[in-house]
Amino acid sequence: MRRAHRNRIGYFGLPGSFTHEVAQRSYARDELLPFHQMASGFEQLRAAEMDRIVVPFENSVGGAVPDTLDQLILLENWESVFTIVGQMVYAIELCLMSRAGPGHIRRIYSHFVPLQVVRGWLEREYPAAETIVVGSTSAAAEQAAEDEAGAAVGNAAAAGVYGLRLVARNLVPPSINVTRFLEIGLAGGRRAGRRGGPERAMVHLRLANRPGALADVLMALKRKRVNMTQLLSRPVQGQLGQYQFLVEMDVPAGMRAMDGVWRALGKKTSFLHVLGQYPVRWIGRRVAG
Repeated sequence: MRRAHRNRIGYFGLPGSFTHEVAQRSYARDELLPFHQMASGFEQLRAAEMDRIVVPFENSVGGAVPDTLDQLILLENWESVFTIVGQMVYAIELCLMSRAGPGHIRRIYSHFVPLQVVRGWLEREYPAAETIVVGSTSAAAEQAAEDEAGAAVGNAAAAGVYGLRLVARNLVPPSINVTRFLEIGLAGGRRAGRRGGPERAMVHLRLANRPGALADVLMALKRKRVNMTQLLSRPVQGQLGQYQFLVEMDVPAGMRAMDGVWRALGKKTSFLHVLGQYPVRWIGRRVAG
């Protein structure tokens, strides 16, 4: 019997990262490949070295992931070869892991978003420890494994991967620490998940520098009865005081295509790039909120 094709799924970080765990849960039968720099994942996807990539997008406590936002904005330079094909929502359990005992920890490594999430806990439990920002939680675990006085904030699975012991679990309740991950694929490829559930869409836009430009965009969405779920601004590179926006919105129930919405927005913007229309699904246990 012919074996089913295994997709090559890239994930941000090293083995043991939260993105790795989400990819494992969602693509258990596929080949999982790590990439260490956000830009390199998009490069490998474009070169057909991967079929899809999974990247962290936003944490409910620490906010949006800037590296991901910047890559989404740069998609306008890729001739629309990429699209967001899915969004996965996952309740995160943050742990402290180390080779050292609790009383001997002097440095704590992690990605900046988890460090923001557990800042209050660290200030209370390890006020004298130095916090060091690294590229991912799995990279933090790798660093802690090489530091006799080091520890990492990250995924419990990373402790086993890097030979660390868990010092503390549930640094903040997973019910309030939820992360959204985006699945990026090639335009025209297979959509993630099944139709029938909730869907969202995202656009990258720029506006004329005049009073009311953003209000006009919001009114266009209101007239189409579209609920905007998120508005993120980023500076336009090399243009001080100029900004561009990522706008995420719910796809109204029963609306299979958003073409009319895009036409309405196009009349109110100086630049519009549709990043995708995609299903949203929870991975693992869903929490209230």
